[in-house]
Amino acid sequence: MNSFFSKIGYSAIYVYIEFFIGLVASVLIARTLGSEDFGVYSYLIRVSTILLVVVNGGVNTGVLRFLAEYTFKFDDKKIVTFNVYKFFSKIQFWKCVVIFLFFYFVLHRFFGVVVESSYDGLILLFLVGVGFKAYYMFRVGALKGLERFDQLAWMVLAVCPVYLLLVLVGAVNEEGLVYFAAVYVFTSFLFWLISYFIIRKFLQKGSVKLENNFESRAGNYVKVVTVNTVLAALVIGYVEIYYLQLFHPIQDVGFFNIGLTIAAAAVNLVPGVYNSMLMPAIVKSTMDSDGLNTNKSKRFLFDTIRHMLILTLLVSIPAAFYAQEIIALLYSSDFLPAVYPLKMMLYASIATAFTYPAVAYFVSKDRQFDMMKIHVAVLLCSLIWSYFLVKNNGLEGAVLSYVITTVVTAGCLLLLLFRDFKAIDRPLMLIKAFFASGISIYLVSFIDLGVPSIIAIIIGSSVYAVLFITMLWKLEILTEYERSSIINLVSRRDT
Repeated sequence: MNSFFSKIGYSAIYVYIEFFIGLVASVLIARTLGSEDFGVYSYLIRVSTILLVVVNGGVNTGVLRFLAEYTFKFDDKKIVTFNVYKFFSKIQFWKCVVIFLFFYFVLHRFFGVVVESSYDGLILLFLVGVGFKAYYMFRVGALKGLERFDQLAWMVLAVCPVYLLLVLVGAVNEEGLVYFAAVYVFTSFLFWLISYFIIRKFLQKGSVKLENNFESRAGNYVKVVTVNTVLAALVIGYVEIYYLQLFHPIQDVGFFNIGLTIAAAAVNLVPGVYNSMLMPAIVKSTMDSDGLNTNKSKRFLFDTIRHMLILTLLVSIPAAFYAQEIIALLYSSDFLPAVYPLKMMLYASIATAFTYPAVAYFVSKDRQFDMMKIHVAVLLCSLIWSYFLVKNNGLEGAVLSYVITTVVTAGCLLLLLFRDFKAIDRPLMLIKAFFASGISIYLVSFIDLGVPSIIAIIIGSSVYAVLFITMLWKLEILTEYERSSIINLVSRRDT
């Protein structure tokens, strides 16, 4: 499990299986429920996602961040893991209790701002599912901190096929909202159960002195990141969804969420594998550096951004180009209003190439307060522009608001990086990557084979990938070391 390529392989299994099956399940559920009921379902799923972010905020990334740091320093890894895990587990429990009670009795029952009272039973079902899934995600954070991507892979291989089977049964029998909510709860329970037995293998009771003020730093981390992640979750996507269900037909929420789902799946298709290993790597890199502005830390961070940009452009651009074919193929012509959200969200997803590495870097440097200030400012602004855009322009306004918010957030984080490092390392390479992608998709636009949609998507995306990679090579967007490493890797495989 020490091999870099082993980590890549297991991480790929974890990311691909979970997102692929999630996407297929989403398609089956949408086709079964129809646009109106799917709008309700996707809205409740989005609410559940926000709850997960609130409960896990600062906890799952905290256990990841501090396990990566302390297991790097100590030999007694199981004892260190036990102490770090136990500390964050207590926080997780009390966060679940307080947040669930506040959400259900105050926000939902008293103020009624979540959803109509007729959906009270569904809210309770989803709350149970969120409770199970919150602990699963917390354990995922711990396993990522230990870089045990093999265990993550085994988990999704065990549970995701069961989830897909249950969704398929519901689709065949044309079940309703309650059935699919129950499937969500049962699957979350399976994830909770299996992750419980897996994490126990890495825990051993014992005392060890965690130096460098662990409890104080970890406690402050949770406080700041909880607020930070909640703000980030509200900033990216939820504000628009809330206004949509308030002012427009619930079907629009479904169309918006379809765009979010496929865009997230596309971004996690290739960049997600790289991103899943990002936090431990950046934590260790900054620990090895002698100071904030060291060339090593700067070069590593901006190389990460460049790699993420290349991988994101590789999948997002062709997916946006074939957005209409993808929606018609997966969801049917009834869901074609989701084409515009999907296309625009895929373009906006390019910003993640900058935000993911930046967030990982600032977390590793305990700079969550700086990110929180950005998220507060962007949230306050988005509450205003989203209100007017969504109320007056409906789905298109919601999508535009989402794109503006995503780009502004990424721009602010980049400015923060620029302030730290006084420059962006090799910016010409980033500009060349955009140029290579634009030329490649322009050439693909001339391809018209008159074949079925799925074949056109496969051929067009493959041609784009070949053109894009060739231009990366010719324009020297890859460094000399990276090119020689690829040549050596290919040469070894040939022999």
